[in-house]
Amino acid sequence: MSKRRAIYYEEQPNLKKLVFELLKKSKQKIILFYDDMDQFEEFMDLLSFKSLMKHMIYSADKLNHELYSFKSSKICLVFREDIVEMMKCPGK
Repeated sequence: MSKRRAIYYEEQPNLKKLVFELLKKSKQKIILFYDDMDQFEEFMDLLSFKSLMKHMIYSADKLNHELYSFKSSKICLVFREDIVEMMKCPGK
């Protein structure tokens, strides 16, 4: 019998379920700040980086709709101003 480590995205549904169970038990509003995303820019080409940032924004928005019922908990993404400007200009 061999043991293999799970790929992170295979564990995402279990992790999400666990976090939501903990939030149900919590008596506090939780705000998660996600910062330093610009570090990914160093390891990928520009199109991939922009795609990742776009998907992170959409994912956070979707999760925030689900998290709102837990005492208005939410995820906040922190972007440098130059990254925001780059995301606004599709030709760059």
